[in-house]
Amino acid sequence: MLLQDLTDLVKGVDFKVFSEAPAVKAIVVKGAADNYSRKDIDKMTEVAKQYGAKGLAWVKVVDGELNGPVAKFLTGIQADLTTALGLEDKDLVLFVADTLEVANATLGALRGRIAKELGLIDNEKFNFLWVVDWPMFEWSEEEGRYMSAHHPFTLPQAETTHELEGDLAKVRAIAYDIVLNGYELGGGSLRINQKKNFKNVCSKLLVSQLKKPMTSLVSFWKPWTMASHHTVVWLSVLTDLSCCSLEKKIFAKSLPFLRTIRQLTQ
Repeated sequence: MLLQDLTDLVKGVDFKVFSEAPAVKAIVVKGAADNYSRKDIDKMTEVAKQYGAKGLAWVKVVDGELNGPVAKFLTGIQADLTTALGLEDKDLVLFVADTLEVANATLGALRGRIAKELGLIDNEKFNFLWVVDWPMFEWSEEEGRYMSAHHPFTLPQAETTHELEGDLAKVRAIAYDIVLNGYELGGGSLRINQKKNFKNVCSKLLVSQLKKPMTSLVSFWKPWTMASHHTVVWLSVLTDLSCCSLEKKIFAKSLPFLRTIRQLTQ
């Protein structure tokens, strides 16, 4: 189930939720139209709201036609939509119209939920991937400014460094995560080591108080790499136990050791 970008395709439809949204993305649940009732989709809508989405639009393909609450707005682009999404009879299509970040997070969460419900996940396989080209900054609606997507000491990619004086949304960081079967196992980054770039980053993040004590040190930093791993997540994937269950077991086993350390340090 790919997260497919339909933003340009739906710009001309007579449905402002789609036509005026910063981003419109969709996933296609192949052959699952009969698996999900209106009540089931209402439950998914509540899940979508937990990830910041204002709602969840959907259509089903029934006998070659689109059916559902927003189907009437899509008749003019049905042929293009069918081609873009590779639609077939009995497919269920879920749409989120919002910021790109909210659309991705919402549909990603729903995709995982649906895959588990329909038994689409092969638990015998170990699928690894690296996530790279992370954005350096992300916009915070709450703060009304850009924040570090990773941390303020991440080295920006050389080919996007000029955007520190332009569009911060286009700055990419030298940061990376390793993922196994959808779970983040660890990650890291290269540290910023140029004084000019460090000052620019600080000014963009409105943390000028960091400049004075840190810029005297930054020129001595080497562009070293750091990586961290999440042991509990590794164990969760390998044992098929939830992270919460594993943490409880680890804590229970650690209590005698922690008590001994406390006694020795008193």
